[in-house]
Amino acid sequence: MRHPGPIPDARPVDWRHAALCRSEDPELFHPVGTTAAALRATEQAKAICRACPSIDDCLAHALSTPVHDGIWGGLSEKERASIRRAKTRGRSDATVAARTQRARRAPKQPRTMQSIYDESTTLLYDDHYAWTGPTEIRFRTRKYSPKQLAFTLDRGHFPEGKVLPGCGVRRCATGRHLTDGADRAARPTAKAGA
Repeated sequence: MRHPGPIPDARPVDWRHAALCRSEDPELFHPVGTTAAALRATEQAKAICRACPSIDDCLAHALSTPVHDGIWGGLSEKERASIRRAKTRGRSDATVAARTQRARRAPKQPRTMQSIYDESTTLLYDDHYAWTGPTEIRFRTRKYSPKQLAFTLDRGHFPEGKVLPGCGVRRCATGRHLTDGADRAARPTAKAGA
């Protein structure tokens, strides 16, 4: 009698076989201390966890066994301890799940002048960008108009006087097309009667 095909493996598939950390340096998932390098390693490990298909099984394993150090299931030792305490105190599954999701979120990227400009402009045509964002921008301790922000981003310093488009396109907010009072004063002027 002929066998119909390969015999399936009767063992259940272990979540660890699909874990992305298997191909990474284990030291990455066990950062020591709170130095900038350790915090970067922690975030790098968590980023790998966030993309891992085994993230929930990994966390369940870490919460059900005495695993205390390292990054497991996208959470640090402190974050897992918080989840354990919430479960011990009888918090609802929804509350525990929400706390887990908050802890797993990627950190917000810092707001920069470039990110504000990129989010607040749209291409008009050629190399002319129009401002579509707020009319006043607060960045760090200073207020900017849209054209002041674009000028500062391009030149590296706050403009002197009114900022105007030097390209002739009134709505243009392309930094290198803008001029300030100092730029206009430095331009050679045509002599009268010449």
